[in-house]
This record gives sequence, C-alpha cells and structure tokens, in this order.
Amino acid sequence: MNAQEALELIEAVRSGEYEDAGLEVKRAQRGLPQRLFETLSAFANQAGGGVILLGVEESQGFRLAGVEAAQTVISELTDLSSKMVPPLALEITPVKIEGKTVIVVDVPECDYQHKPCHYGPSGMQGGSFLRVGNQNRHMSAYEVFTFVTGRGQPTFDQELVKKPALKIWIKRPWKPISVA
Repeated sequence: MNAQEALELIEAVRSGEYEDAGLEVKRAQRGLPQRLFETLSAFANQAGGGVILLGVEESQGFRLAGVEAAQTVISELTDLSSKMVPPLALEITPVKIEGKTVIVVDVPECDYQHKPCHYGPSGMQGGSFLRVGNQNRHMSAYEVFTFVTGRGQPTFDQELVKKPALKIWIKRPWKPISVA
C-alpha cells in the first residue's frame, strides 16, 4: 500500500467510523498494543489478510491519536511479526496526517500450507486466532485441526517403497543338552 492509498483508507475510516473483518484500529500512541499478535494471526488466517491502523483511537470517534515513537513501534512490530509461525512479511507504511504519524500495517494472508498462522511463543493451539466480524477469536482445537488437515493431501503413499535387505536365516540343528 502506498502513502496515498494509506491516507485514503485513514480518511474513509475516520468519516465512516467503522472497523470490520478486514480492518483493525488501535490507538498505539505510546507503543505497540500488548496482544497485537492475536490480530496478526487472525488476519493471516483469513482470505485476503487485513489492515491494522496504529494511531487512530476507536473509542474517541476514530480521532487521530498519532504514534509518538513511530520508529520504535515499527521495530517492535517487525520483531513481533518474526515471532509468528510462519514469520509474516508485513507491509508497513508510516503516514503523516494533521501533524501526527499513523502507521498502516498490511497483513498478508498466510499460504494455506502453513495455516494456521500462530504466535510462536504460545504454540499452535494457544496462539491461533480467527477474525469474526471486527473481533479476534481464539481457535478451537477442532478449527486448528481443520486448518492443519486442510494443508493438502499427504503424498507419502506415492513414495517408492524400499526393498528390505535380503536376510538369510541360518537354521542350526538343535542338540539336546544332557544333565547327569
């Protein structure tokens, strides 16, 4: 996403005052939100991914809060994305609007062969999330299983079977032992 597209998105969000399945708005004025990994996982696991706006305050009518330490937040975001499994290649666009910095984060959809994307330190079961409406929901064990089995048909049954090494068993004649 280029800077002009980012500005248009920010203005659309501010005028419409909305957040949906493909968009998450976070204040992030003084740093990266603590549980942002949930949104990264949820967006990476949904078709088309999603966008996170950092520096917009939803609870205050989507007003611009701005991100005070933009470079620090970008570094923290890059570090967090590397802790996702698989690691995410986020497209991060800082934008100046009305003298404040808003960071637009484009989260790509994860390849189906690697889903569910999850927060590594929490493990697959504890760190996998789905986006439902404008919220993130923890995946159930069944949903995690469904993603894993949806990775594709196993191909091990198409592999060549190795011939076992030829074993020769030598029969020895049995001799009784006499006990006197």
